[in-house]
Amino acid sequence: MFSVVCALPFARAGEVAGGMRAKPRVTPSRQRTAILAFSAAMVFVTIVAYTKARDCETPMRKPLVALVGRPNVGKSSLFNRLVGMRKAVVSEVPGTTRDRIIDQADWNGVVFDVVDTGGLEVYEPKGSPLEEGSAHFIDEIRAQALIGIEEADVIVFVVDALQGITAADEEIATLLRRTAKPVLVAANKADHVGRFDEAVEFYGLGLGEVFPVSALHGTGTGDLLDAIVAALP
Repeated sequence: MFSVVCALPFARAGEVAGGMRAKPRVTPSRQRTAILAFSAAMVFVTIVAYTKARDCETPMRKPLVALVGRPNVGKSSLFNRLVGMRKAVVSEVPGTTRDRIIDQADWNGVVFDVVDTGGLEVYEPKGSPLEEGSAHFIDEIRAQALIGIEEADVIVFVVDALQGITAADEEIATLLRRTAKPVLVAANKADHVGRFDEAVEFYGLGLGEVFPVSALHGTGTGDLLDAIVAALP
């Protein structure tokens, strides 16, 4: 291949004399030029091949589902239920989840990522809004939750079926209505049929369908997962 490439620039270098083509003269400078041209071409081909191989190896981004809500409504318990393992820290102390935790979920062959965000505190803190050690992390927890909302393809707004609609729930719902992304309401801690009926009040948040669930027992999570998968892009 090299001899052909090097000869091409000099195919017409000879002079015709008496009907006979004179033998081309390959000077050192021309030879160096041909070698450099060949080397540059090989580098270009190598770069193109590497780029294509890299693009083929880059995994596609999985859809992302964000669990958001005020502190201590059971987001971490629901996260663990959806991903099928105990990864997020579960505690009765509000504000335990200070950073986003991401893991993969698989429902009927559809794979997606779930992110457990910190509890959204929508008011200016008065005293100790998240109790114990998390009061000083209010800004960080809010920031993590808002990032989760921004990056998500589907948002699951987790509320507490035991407490009903709170002022904080209404404020968070106002934030979520501003996004064009699908929002599902998961009324957690609906541990028996009576609480399923009570969860109807969360339709008053104006965010669409409400799914009564029990992250502790797994009740209702199948219907929630069906709706999540249906809403994925």
